[in-house]
Amino acid sequence: MRVPALRRRRGRPVTVAGLLKRAFVALVGVIVIGGTVGVVAAGPAYRAVNLQLADAVRTRSVNQEVRAALARAALALYGYQLTGEEPYRFEYQLAKSAYVSATARLAQSAAPRDAPYVEDLQQNGADWWALTDLQMVAPPGAQPSGGAVAATQVRYAQVIASSQAIDSRLSERAALLFRTVNRLNVGALVGLSVLTLLGMLVVAVIGTVVTRRITIPLGQVASAIGELSRGHDEARVTFTGAPVEIMAVAAAVNKAAGQEFEERRMLGESQGLGVAIREHMSRTRAVATAAQGLGDLLDADHVVIMREADEGGEPVAEVWSAPDAVGDPAALARTPVDWALPDGRAFVAATVPDTGDIPPEAERAALRAAGAGPVITVAFGEDVVPAGHVTVVRRDGRPAFVPFDVQLVTMVAGALSRALTQARLFEREHRLVTQLQEVDAAKTEFLSTVSHELRTPLTSVAGYLEVLLDQDAGPLNGAQERMLRVIERNSERLRALIEDLLIVSRVESGTFTLNTVSVDVAELVAAMRQAFEPAAAKAGVTVVCEAAGPLRVRADRDQLDRVLMNLTSNAVKFTPDGGTVTVSGRADGPDVVITVRDTGIGIPADEVPHLFTRFFRASNATKREIAGTGLGLPIVAAIVDRHGGTIGVDTREGQGTTITVRLPGEPAAAEES
Repeated sequence: MRVPALRRRRGRPVTVAGLLKRAFVALVGVIVIGGTVGVVAAGPAYRAVNLQLADAVRTRSVNQEVRAALARAALALYGYQLTGEEPYRFEYQLAKSAYVSATARLAQSAAPRDAPYVEDLQQNGADWWALTDLQMVAPPGAQPSGGAVAATQVRYAQVIASSQAIDSRLSERAALLFRTVNRLNVGALVGLSVLTLLGMLVVAVIGTVVTRRITIPLGQVASAIGELSRGHDEARVTFTGAPVEIMAVAAAVNKAAGQEFEERRMLGESQGLGVAIREHMSRTRAVATAAQGLGDLLDADHVVIMREADEGGEPVAEVWSAPDAVGDPAALARTPVDWALPDGRAFVAATVPDTGDIPPEAERAALRAAGAGPVITVAFGEDVVPAGHVTVVRRDGRPAFVPFDVQLVTMVAGALSRALTQARLFEREHRLVTQLQEVDAAKTEFLSTVSHELRTPLTSVAGYLEVLLDQDAGPLNGAQERMLRVIERNSERLRALIEDLLIVSRVESGTFTLNTVSVDVAELVAAMRQAFEPAAAKAGVTVVCEAAGPLRVRADRDQLDRVLMNLTSNAVKFTPDGGTVTVSGRADGPDVVITVRDTGIGIPADEVPHLFTRFFRASNATKREIAGTGLGLPIVAAIVDRHGGTIGVDTREGQGTTITVRLPGEPAAAEES
C-alpha cells in the first residue's frame, strides 16, 4: 500500500515532529475557541504514545539484529562443518560479536516489564553459543555427534522462540498504543463536540492525518520486519512520502535486508566458483576460471592471478579484464608480489597509496598503469612460500571493497590453491602412467622379438632330436634314448612357453585374430579325457568329461581347444593324488557353459583378483614348487574375451577350484545351415 505524498511547506520535508506540532497548534486553536481542558489532556497523551511507539520500533529493530546475528553464526557453523574452511570461523566470530552488541542494546532499550523475556533470550543464547563454540574449535573435517547437532538445533529454536516472544509482546503493545490513539481521538472528538462542531471536525481531521501519516507506514515497516524474520528475503518496505523518521527506519530495514540477501547470493556463487575451479585437471583452465569468476562476482575491472612457475620456467600470469575496463594490466602481470604473506592475509586499499613499502613502488606504478583505485591482493599456497597471489582491481572512482569482498577473494584463492595442487599431482601421475605404458610396450615388443628368435633354433633342435630318436643317425642304447626323451619333453615345454609368449604379445599388440567356424564344444570336452588320461593316471587323478552335444558356438577351434587344454592341464597339475577333475559342457539359455572343476589345492581368497595377471602365480603353488609360468590363465581370459564370452572363478583354498567359461551359442539358423 502506498501512502499519499505529504505536502511540503517551503520545501522542507515532513517529519513526525512537524505533524505533531501542527496538530498541537490546531488543538491550541480549539482550546482557545472551546477551552483548554481537552488540549491539556490530549497533548501529553499523544506525545507519550509517540514515544512508546518509537521505543517499540527501536526495540524490535534491535531484536531483529539479534536474530540476524544468530542466522549468520548458524550459517557459518554449518559451512565450517561441511568444508572445514577457515573463513567460516572468521564469519562466525563476526556474527558472535554482533550478537553480543545487539543483546546489550536490546537489554538497554527494552521496557522493564520485558526484562524477564530479554533475560530468557540471553540465557538461551548463552547456552547455544556454548554448544557452537565447542563445535567451531573442532579440527576441520571433524563431524559433531548426532546428539551435539540435535542439542544445538534445540537451543537455536529456543533462542528464536524467545526473540519471537519479545516481538509478539512489542506487537501487542503497539496495537494497544494504536487503540489508545484511537480512543484519544474519539474522546477528544466527543469532548470538543460539546463545545463546537468546528472543534470536532478539526480534531477528527487531525486524528485521521496523524493515523495515516504515522501508523500506516509504521505498520508496513513492522510487517516487512516480520516477513524478513520469517525468512522471506524478498520482503521490502515500499511506501513513499512518509515522515522523515519513518522513511529512515524503512531505508535502514531495506538496506539491511538487501545487504544480507546480496551477501548470501555472492557467498553461494563463490562456493559454486570454488567447485568449478576444482573440477579442472588443468592448472591453466583452473586459473582462468578463477580469474573470470572473481571478475564477474566482484564487478572488477581487472583480475591478475600469478602462480608458481612450471619446472624450470617463469612464473605464469592469468589476466582477465572486463569489456569496459580502462588501463593496461600487462605491467601488473609482470610484477612479482614477493611481499605477500603466506598465511593468506590480504592487502586492501581504497586507492593506490603514494608511498610506503607495501606495495613497493614497482607494483604501485603497475597498479596506476592499470587504472586502479580500490585493490585487493591475496597470497595463496599450501606451503610456507606462497604458490601465487590474486590481485583484484577496480578503476579509480569506483566503490571500495568491503570486508565481505575480501572474504570471498580469500575463499576463492584457497579453492584455487587446492585445485592447483590437485592438477599438479594429476599431471605428474599422467606423466608416470605414460612412462609405464612406454615401458610396458617395450617389454611386449621384447617378448615378441625373443619369442620369434627362440622359435627358429628350437625348430632345429626338435628336428635333429626327431632324427636321433628315429635312429636315422644310428642305433641308440637305452641310456641315450632316455636322455633324448628328457630333451624331447623339455623341448615341448619350451615350445609351449614360446607359443604362450607369442599369443600374449599378439593380444597386447592387437594382432591376435580368430578364424571362427562352427565348433561343437561337446566334441572338444570329450577329447580332453583322451588327451589327459595318461598324465592324470600317472598323477593318480581321475578325469571325468561330461557333455551332451551338440553344443555349437562360433569360435576358433584351435584357440578354444587351447582354452580347454590350459584349464584341464592346470586342474590336473594342482590336484593331488586321489583327486578328481571334472570337465563339463552344457547349454544355458542362448549360451554354452564350460566348467572345469577340481578337488585340488585351491587359491587364497586375497589372490583371486590377480589370477588373470601375466606371470602371476598363487603363493601356495609357489611353496609346493609346482611348475608354471603364470601365462595360462591370462591367455585363456584373452581368448574367451575375443569370443565375446566371460570367465569366472570359484575357489576355496585346500578344497578346490571351479572355473566357468560362458560363450554365446551359435544361432539356430547357423546350425541348420
